[in-house]
Amino acid sequence: MNIIDIDGKGMIFGRLATYAAKRALLGDTVNVYNCEEIIITGSKAKILEKYPKKARFTGQMGKGPFRPRRSDLFLKRHIRNMLPYKKERGKQAMARIKFYIGNEENKKELKTIEQASIKRLTTQKYLKIKQIIQLLGGKA
Repeated sequence: MNIIDIDGKGMIFGRLATYAAKRALLGDTVNVYNCEEIIITGSKAKILEKYPKKARFTGQMGKGPFRPRRSDLFLKRHIRNMLPYKKERGKQAMARIKFYIGNEENKKELKTIEQASIKRLTTQKYLKIKQIIQLLGGKA
């Protein structure tokens, strides 16, 4: 059981999420810092079209499903969907993943993941989670 501290600044959303989900399933504790600085790749028009559309179709008023409007909860929701969260193994894995906005503990050395780095992108088409959250009505 290792403790893995990951810096989300400049990391690709899907690659970081799959890495964190897999490590949690293997029994490691994963802490993700700077959740608001994680990027989602793709053209801005398609990204901005996709997420507000999901937020609008939420079922009956007041009954959900409710969409998160904070960047750490936004990431948590997407990683939860990568795990078998209804089974005991998935619940335990989800409990081993923690999400933080910013990096309050600057003393810690944070790990960056080579496979999820922004340096792998061949295009400049991306948005930060902070921008998507603001579009959905959050304060990011």
